[in-house]
Amino acid sequence: MVPLPDSGQIPVIGKFDGDYQFDNRKTTLIWTLPVVDQSNSEGTLEFTIRGKSVDFFPIQVDFIAETSYCDIKIADVKSVDTRKSIVYSNESQLIVDKYEYV
Repeated sequence: MVPLPDSGQIPVIGKFDGDYQFDNRKTTLIWTLPVVDQSNSEGTLEFTIRGKSVDFFPIQVDFIAETSYCDIKIADVKSVDTRKSIVYSNESQLIVDKYEYV
């Protein structure tokens, strides 16, 4: 999310990858890239609106990854009572609470 000046202006959108949405009530520009991976590692959102540099920060970034930074894996799960291996399943995601460009 990119905060915008609270001036009643609507941003003029130029080149962009992914999708965007202008939230007039919160005066923010929400930009979404559905997939970021090796083949799609960057994107562009160009927009024009009058304002001061400080009006556009902090930029809030949200993301979810299917693996953690260090790719920790569970090797085995054992019963507390019998100490024998038991069947288990595992799902992991890396989700950030707060990530900002200030």
